[in-house]
Amino acid sequence: MKQPRRKTLAVAALLLLGLFTGWAAITGLQARSALLRARDRLDTAQADKSTLDSEGVLAVLLDAQHDLRVARGRLRQPGPRLIAAIPVLGRSLTAGRATAEAGYDVVTGTVGVLRVTTTGAPVFSDGTIDTTKLGELSAALDAAARRSKDSVARLRRTSTSLVLKSVRNGVDDARTELGGAADSFGRAKRLLDGVAGVVGARGERRLLVVLQNNAELRGTGGLVSVFAEATARNGKIEIGAFRDIDDVSETREVARRVEAPADYTDLYGTFLANTTLWKNANMSPDVPTVAQVMSRLAGLTVGTTPDAVVFLDVPAIAAILKATGPAALPNGRRLTGDNAVDELLVRAYAGVPDTRKGQAERRKDLRGAADAVIDRLFNSGDVPTVPLAKSLGDAARGRHIAVWSARPDEQADLVAGQASGTVCSPSTDLVMTSVLNFGGGQSEGNKLDYYVAQEHRVEVTVERDAAVTRRTFRLRNDAPRSGLSAYVAGLETPGQARSLVHFSLPQAAELTDFSRNGAETTITTGTECGHQVIGDFAALDPGASVEWELTYRTPRDGDGYDLRLLPQPLARPAALELTVRGGDGVVLSDVRGGSLRYNEDWDSEILLEMRADGGSRWQRFTRAVRNFWSEPVL
Repeated sequence: MKQPRRKTLAVAALLLLGLFTGWAAITGLQARSALLRARDRLDTAQADKSTLDSEGVLAVLLDAQHDLRVARGRLRQPGPRLIAAIPVLGRSLTAGRATAEAGYDVVTGTVGVLRVTTTGAPVFSDGTIDTTKLGELSAALDAAARRSKDSVARLRRTSTSLVLKSVRNGVDDARTELGGAADSFGRAKRLLDGVAGVVGARGERRLLVVLQNNAELRGTGGLVSVFAEATARNGKIEIGAFRDIDDVSETREVARRVEAPADYTDLYGTFLANTTLWKNANMSPDVPTVAQVMSRLAGLTVGTTPDAVVFLDVPAIAAILKATGPAALPNGRRLTGDNAVDELLVRAYAGVPDTRKGQAERRKDLRGAADAVIDRLFNSGDVPTVPLAKSLGDAARGRHIAVWSARPDEQADLVAGQASGTVCSPSTDLVMTSVLNFGGGQSEGNKLDYYVAQEHRVEVTVERDAAVTRRTFRLRNDAPRSGLSAYVAGLETPGQARSLVHFSLPQAAELTDFSRNGAETTITTGTECGHQVIGDFAALDPGASVEWELTYRTPRDGDGYDLRLLPQPLARPAALELTVRGGDGVVLSDVRGGSLRYNEDWDSEILLEMRADGGSRWQRFTRAVRNFWSEPVL
């Protein structure tokens, strides 16, 4: 009697397993369908972001949230949960559930943030930032970060070995789109907290607003041409008219020194960057360092030491106008987000006499343009919050906008919110190149950097104990051979782009090769902001180009590898071709296909964080087996 009973139990178990397997299969397909609908909705919203207002975006997100809730609910049913606990068989369901839960939490957090912006009073209206609304947004972002933290972390560590290819590709895409969401919410919250302090939510603040001209490059973007003083009280910003730095700058003969860090003085003191000369104060690419120097020289020359410094360049003006709409210039022209760069960096020089008086008129027009843009921003009624926030955020990621505060707590928030323009980097590896305009003779600069194209090629091979980085940097002078004014082309060497180039690399890196146009060259060396700086000089006639190559080895510990790539703020974005791959015995676990490739315009900071698993093939195989049986499936 026992054997038939055992057979009956075995048949019942198989039937039950088949029932649960069928249940899991059906609900898995239903969940997959819901996930695909959610993805399509989000892709559509991304494609139509320029035409959707806040309410339109919110409506799409609510539909996607519903789809993700359905997918999450299906995969939480007993059938799928039971099958998910079975090794191999359940891995696809586990990966799908991790994707659904992370997607639902991220979208739900985003919905909460958008509801704050779409209800009640606008965040920014009639020149006033509603600091109470900023506090509500900060709380919503904090809630979104907390909600999504665990589910996003679970998605990132979910194993995709032995997972169906269609599911694995979806998980990889979700990791790319959602993997940094919790951190992004957290950074945005810190940014708002920092901005709230700067705009006077916790007491009056005195601001210095500086406008940089990208046609004559400096480390933080371009020559500081004009500036304005402002006062912020509880979100109400009163900004004075822009002034020319020539009105306050002291000459080389009488310029007074201001306190500056030793590294800054060593690298840039030769150019009087640490004096009241003003025009070279921002040769360093690190905005917080430059801002401290500028606040001190402003105290000596303007008479007021600011509590905060705001940096803007011409692409930042374009970004603002894309959100606010056109501004009317004093000369009768309209400045828009599409024409601002060309209007201010090309047409402005061509439209005035090539004399000192003519250039004085041009600088007057530049001050008028800055006043007009600020007036458009602060006195044009309600400005759409989401488009303005996106435009300013994109500009900040390219370091076209940066803010420094003398208050340590506010500055810490601005750094965490990635709006401080700092280049100090704790990353394993760093790629940054600064081109500094070396002038056109007779103490006068030139304005040729608008025409100088920059091309970067970065190839990284991650080895077991180090990362080998090979960088190629090419400058090409595309300026016309004739037709430019002497003020633009330069006086002693017309049309010749003369540039001091600084290559930054990790402090621990060992330089193994450095060449210019394939030949060894004399270089300068220094340190700044915790990294090495290698300097060289080039003079390029119209149509000429120069190419540098440098290779270095950076030690690394453990399984992690981080790479931070910081662009210089330019009028026209540089080109970047990036490849990151694992060396012999190293697999980049978080990168599909084992290598990463990037080839497009570079106008935003890039931070790559990945695992680099080393060891022999046998070690990697045994590790994979060990992880398979030791990692929790649920």
